[in-house]
Amino acid sequence: MHLGNVGENSAKRTRAFASRFKTLDFLGIDLANVKRTRKNWRQVQTEFIEGLSKLEDNSASMITSNMALGYYDKTGKQVLEPEKSHVSRVRETIETCRRKLRPNGKLRILADAELVYDLLLPAMNGIFESQKLKVRLLKESEYEKTNWLKQAKKELVPVYEILAQK
Repeated sequence: MHLGNVGENSAKRTRAFASRFKTLDFLGIDLANVKRTRKNWRQVQTEFIEGLSKLEDNSASMITSNMALGYYDKTGKQVLEPEKSHVSRVRETIETCRRKLRPNGKLRILADAELVYDLLLPAMNGIFESQKLKVRLLKESEYEKTNWLKQAKKELVPVYEILAQK
């Protein structure tokens, strides 16, 4: 499952993964609409919590978000100065992700340092056990994987990966 998968490239990564891994099911959740082209890919046009609520608890093996969770409010507007309501919405999204993950399932989030340390990690506090939560700076070679990461590299913005296991 990928939160914010449409992005600026019409779900190119989701499309590629669904094509490559035909025996796995993929779900994209985004406010933007995109025509899905694979039988093993479902696309839900909505905000994250509403899209996640359509899944059974303990049903997802992995949930990912690349430069999406925390960056936008529920209407798709970019959040430059997070207010208390935005912080609680991000926490609610993370709690919902944890409920939807299978035992040992993983939540993988890519974000810049400010968002990781000022918003995402504090929001995750108490949701995931600290020993099952890892943060690392992406290697330079990993910045070539998506347009958002290429843009971050161009602007010299370090991007971190948060990996949380249920």
